[in-house]
Amino acid sequence: MDNRTILSGTYRKLILPAFFLIAILYFARFTGVAQIRIEGTVEFISPALFFSAVLFSVIIPLVYRLAFIGRVRHRKKLELGEFIKFEKTTIYIASISAYILFAACLYDIYKIYLAGTALFVFYAVYYYYPSKKRIFTEERIFRVDTNR
Repeated sequence: MDNRTILSGTYRKLILPAFFLIAILYFARFTGVAQIRIEGTVEFISPALFFSAVLFSVIIPLVYRLAFIGRVRHRKKLELGEFIKFEKTTIYIASISAYILFAACLYDIYKIYLAGTALFVFYAVYYYYPSKKRIFTEERIFRVDTNR
């Protein structure tokens, strides 16, 4: 099994359920089957969920990447297993933002915060998708030992 297959499987297992839940939620609201909403203090929850989306889609993955770079920068080669673990962890962190978007939809937060949250989530979903080109580039950057 190649790297992309492993990472794509992880990516799909984490991201797709969140978007499936969001689709079910909006379908239930649209058809009138159920009005699923959590009542709460939207004045507090709206910016909190937005900031959480920013944290998990941009800031925490960036800090994690910088820490990883600092740890492996003096190595001539990086083990493939360590690289896969790094990429998986980054996907885990970024996928949390998709569930934050689901929570934002459940709480029915202010539209401006919902739009901002959605933009950051879409950024994370797009940026951390393990495409062949991205994985190849990352392997070159980190000098991954792919000879096995």
